[in-house]
Formats: sequence, C-alpha cells, structure tokens
Amino acid sequence: MGERGGMGFGAVAKFGALFFAVLLAVLSVSGLSLLSRTRAYLEEDLDKRLRTLSEIIPAEIESRYPESITDPYYLYAIIVRESLAGLTVLDKDGSVVSDATELYKSGEKYEPLGITAGEYTDVVRGATRSSPIIKRKGKTVRSVFFPVRAEGGSVALVGVLTLDAGYIDDLTQQGTTNFILKSVAFVFLIIILLYVIRSLVMSQRGLVNAVRGEGLDEVVGRSPGDNVSFMVGAFHTMVEKLKEKEKELQELKEQAEQRAKSIESYNEDILKSISSGVMTFGLDGAVRTANQAAYDILGRPSGSAVGKNAGDVFGADGWVTGLIKKTLDNAVPEKRGEGEVRTADGRSRWLGAGASPLFGVDGTMQGAILVFTDITEVKELRERMELKERMTVLGDMSAGIAHELRNPLGVISGYAELLARRLGDDAQGKDAVKSIQDEVRVMDEIIREFMSFSQPTELNITEVDVRSLVEEAMKAVSGAGEGVVRRLSLPDSQLLVEGDWVLLRQAFVNMMKNAIDAMPEGGSLSVTVGSADPETAEVGLPGTHYIRIDITDTGSGIAEKDLKKIFTPFFTTKPKGTGLGLALVQKILVYHGGRAIVKSAPGKGSTFSVYLPAKTL
Repeated sequence: MGERGGMGFGAVAKFGALFFAVLLAVLSVSGLSLLSRTRAYLEEDLDKRLRTLSEIIPAEIESRYPESITDPYYLYAIIVRESLAGLTVLDKDGSVVSDATELYKSGEKYEPLGITAGEYTDVVRGATRSSPIIKRKGKTVRSVFFPVRAEGGSVALVGVLTLDAGYIDDLTQQGTTNFILKSVAFVFLIIILLYVIRSLVMSQRGLVNAVRGEGLDEVVGRSPGDNVSFMVGAFHTMVEKLKEKEKELQELKEQAEQRAKSIESYNEDILKSISSGVMTFGLDGAVRTANQAAYDILGRPSGSAVGKNAGDVFGADGWVTGLIKKTLDNAVPEKRGEGEVRTADGRSRWLGAGASPLFGVDGTMQGAILVFTDITEVKELRERMELKERMTVLGDMSAGIAHELRNPLGVISGYAELLARRLGDDAQGKDAVKSIQDEVRVMDEIIREFMSFSQPTELNITEVDVRSLVEEAMKAVSGAGEGVVRRLSLPDSQLLVEGDWVLLRQAFVNMMKNAIDAMPEGGSLSVTVGSADPETAEVGLPGTHYIRIDITDTGSGIAEKDLKKIFTPFFTTKPKGTGLGLALVQKILVYHGGRAIVKSAPGKGSTFSVYLPAKTL
C-alpha cells in the first residue's frame, strides 16, 4: 500500500511538471501573438498615414511645379509641417535632384531604394509604390515613391516621402527581449521545480523505506508539506510575473493605438489649418472628403458636399467639374487652371485649381484629388496693375494726340477770327464762322480732357474726410440736371481716407455728372456713404477696412454688353461724349488703391459703387 501511495504521488508530481510546461508554452505563444498583433497594428497605422500623405503632398508639389522642386525651403517646410523623416526628389535614373534634409547631395545615387528596379520603373510611368521598413542612412524608415508631373501631365521626376519607423523596431526588440528573459526565467523555474519534485519523491520513498525499516538514515530533514508549500509558492510567483508582462504588452498596445489616433488627428488638423481647399472624389465623381477651407471658399456649411457629385458643387457645366472629369477619365493630372466660380452663398470668386489622380499604395486608382485656392484678391490686384499700365500707355498716346491737334486747331481758330472780321455785315457768313468757332471750342475741350487724362498722376496725399468730400462734390453739380432730386445719406462718425482731395473730388463730380446726364427728363440721384466689409464686397479687396460710396440714379441704365466697357478710355454712348470721364475716374481710384464697379439694367437706372481703403486709426 505504501509503495502504491508513493507511486501515486510521483505520478501527481510528474503531472504537475507537465502542467507547468504546457502553461509556459501557452503563455509564451500568447505573448508572442500579442506582440505580433501590436506590430501589425503599428505597421497598418504607418501604412495609413503614408497613403494620406501620398495623396496630399504630390498634389501640393505639382501645383507649384517647378518652383517647388528648386526651392529647398519649400520642401523643408513640408517636412516640418508633416513631421516627415525626409522628402527627396529624384530623376528618372534614381539620382538625387533635391533633398530637403541635405542627407543626400545633388547627383548622388539614392541608396538603398527599398523598392525593386521594376517598381521604380512603374513610378516613372505614373504609379505610386511604397517600400517595406528598411534601414537607410542609419535610420529605420518606410517610404512612398510617387511621380512628379510637369504641366503637360508627363512624369518629369520622382518624389520620395519618408516616415520614421524606428519606434516599431524598438517595440519589437523590447518585446523580443522581454520574451527571451521571461523564457529563460521560466526554464530556470521549471528546473527548480523539477529538482523540488525529485527531492519530494525521494523523500516520500525514504519515508516508505523507513516504515519498512530500510534506509532510515537517508530520510531528509525537510518534510513533504514544506516541499509542497515551496512548489505552490513558486507557481504563484511565476503566474504573477506572467501577468505583469502581459500587462506591459497591453500598455504598449494602448500606447500604439493612442499614437495612431494622435497621428490621424494631426493629419486632420493640418487639412483644417491650410488655407487651400482640398477635396477628394471617388471613381464615380462623388465627393469623399473635403477640408474646412474648401467649405469656407465655396460658401457651404461643413460636411454638406460629401456624397454630392462634382457638378452639384461646382455646376454641371463648370470648368472645375470638367477638370475633375478629365482627371478621372484619363488618369493623368490636369494642369492648374484659373476661372470664375459661383459660390453657394451667391458670391463670384476666382479659383486657381489643379486635379490629380488618387492612387492607393498598391498603385490602383482610387479617385481624384482637387486642390484649389481663392485667388480673387490676386486677380483683382493683377487687373488693377494691368489697368494702371493701360492707363499709362493710353495717357502717353493721348498726350501725343493732343499735342498734334492743338497746333492746327489754333491756326483754324485764328483764321476763323480773321474771316469773321472780313465778312463785315454778311450774316450768313458770320453764322458759318460762328459754327466753326463752336466746333473749335468743342475740340479744345476734348483736347483739354486728353491732356488731363494723359498727365502723370502725382498724388498730394492728405487726410480726407469722405463725408465732406461727397458734400462738396454734390454742391459742384447742384446747378446741373433740371428736375433731378438729390438725396445724400452720410454716417454720423468720420470716415477718413488718405488721398488727394482735388483728384478724389474730380472723380466723384464726374460720376455725379454722368448720373445726371443719364436722367435728361428728371429723376433721383442718391449718394450713400458707409463702411464696407471685404468679406461681402463684390470686388476682391486686399485690406480689412474699406469705405463704400454708392451713387445711384434712376436714369436710362446701361446695356449688359456695355457694362464691362464703360471704364475703357474713349468708349462712350453719348452723342458728344469723349469716353474719358469714367476712364479718368477709374484711373484716379486705382492710384488710390480703390476700385469702382457698376450695376445697371436698361430702364432701371445704375448704381456706381466706389471702394476706398479707410485710414487705420
């Protein structure tokens, strides 16, 4: 019986050792699995960020090509903004053209590539390819290779954006080290347990032999209960250590998830912060994503464009819609274009936009990406500069014409006076001479206007109160226009501009005379002065504070085909007009940094709106 009891205890001990070995294997596999899942999660997060950046950065670089390639500060700004490990531009042979971090010199071979020669050839043909995690210049990184297209759509260069992947290797190495140390500790613990079990079995056999009277002197001093307690305690210690290691791995996974969320949030913050509108479209032409700047430029509520077709956002026949359609149909970038777009809130804005195909990491086309900027202010500034140049050229021409006409006109006037004296009492002859003199005076007035228009505009800058300026201009035309009712609406507070009082008064007098001339049978002339908000102005204004003066008449109005010509020199609809009055007005306003626009319709009168930059107090 005693022997069977000893053998039973030995079997239990062997079963316990086997249980410990199985438990060690299960926990080891569990730890390795958790480590593997954590690494896979981090790699998936890195891959997701690479895809996002490979959509944004190529479009941004191509929108400013070739200046973006030749300006290292521009590339470095992208690195800082996007927290990249590197941004390099290569030629088709794989040699460095420009490197923002200066790790590579121009003309140096970019090694190691991280992708095969065949994959690099695919990039040169227009695809996007990503590398695995590799070591480059002593850093653990992962890169995306993308084509950089010239204006014609052909691939000119290859761009490489690189992200740091060192933290993934650090996690893997740390987890592997912990696993090895843990395994060594487990093996050491199993050895101790086997030794204890062996001692326990030997002790039990010694006790059995002692009962039989055999080998009593070999019984060890430790009791079986002490050995069992030691084994149970060691088992609990091992379990506690395993739980601690599992907790550490769980914390590492949570940190990785938090990092992934932070990176995703960071990318979203970038799209929210940039001033350019960024929209992505699916293969069906529907909007997938849009940043806040896109909604602000288009005057739409946030999120209202998602799911809508490009035609619903930019108009079915809009030029931007055509840009996106061509990109989706041809799978090649459409060079940057400029054009006018009617926003959802009714405003007219000028946009500069470019569209590019949107490729996934595997090289398949996912849709299109549109990057656009509000260039209304730039357009207005460009028009003002062109207008100023045209005015200068026309002024020089007018001066030449006036000079050439004034001399023969003086001769005609002299001969007319001489002829009038010789005619004596010839009434019919004198009437003819008088008609000649009247026409000479008209010609002299035209020449005077030519000279006024051609003179260089040198401003005598003073502080001008717009209220008193408009009042003086209204008084100057008080004697003109029989049956015209005048209304003047002025603010209570001062509205100051810095300008030439005489020239500004001349501009307003010309506009008021023009309004009165449009009402030969009487009507109403209204002048309103107030502040203007550049956000709602009908013209692009570069500043923040403007004064608006509206001059409204109830006259015959202006035909739509003539609206864009009325400020053009020598254009007039009056039988005896010279076409220089409103041209001179626009010239004066342009030199003051202002602008005049007109709204009119035949039979419904006209409104001239003048914008002048307010003086900053």
